[in-house]
Amino acid sequence: QTESARELRRNFYCDLCSKGYDRITQLEAHENGYDHQHRKRMKEMKQITRNPTAAVRNSRAEKK
Repeated sequence: QTESARELRRNFYCDLCSKGYDRITQLEAHENGYDHQHRKRMKEMKQITRNPTAAVRNSRAEKK
């Protein structure tokens, strides 16, 4: 890959899954996919088991 291609992938990057994409549509498709949603739920579950009250506060803050 060229340097510009690597730079482009950094623009459309999913931090949760550590995956980079060439186009925003690919990133959006990934974010709506099973793998990303599963990782997102697992991360939330880990937060809840570590500190239940903080997880509730975080979810309320995200809804605003």
